[in-house]
Amino acid sequence: MTITFENGNPTPLSSGDRWTPVLKGDVYCSPACGGGCKKADFDSATEKAHALANTLGEGWEPYVWENLGWHFAAKKRGATVTVDRDQAYPADVRFKMSDDHELCISETRGCPREAVSAVVDEINTRITSLKRAL
Repeated sequence: MTITFENGNPTPLSSGDRWTPVLKGDVYCSPACGGGCKKADFDSATEKAHALANTLGEGWEPYVWENLGWHFAAKKRGATVTVDRDQAYPADVRFKMSDDHELCISETRGCPREAVSAVVDEINTRITSLKRAL
């Protein structure tokens, strides 16, 4: 399973600029961030991202990013699942309706799989409504 690491900025990590994390003792943080992000938090986010992706199943990939701390999610094409401070799981699916319109369906549940299922249910509800309009 591959893992994506992101620095929360448009500059890719591989560019080696001020948005590339540097390890100094127990701090693993990009110089431009200045948040004093900890290596232990990076390791924890990486582990939790893998666990979340594994829980969600085939095709889900772990995703870790830095933005005044280390954060994690699991992604699968246009879908993303994160975990909030209350240990609930927001899931969203984004897709283009046209060249200039993107739709995002988002649901939050206590279990990541339930959150994804709720998003799929909402998408199906909207499709049914659209079919009735035709």
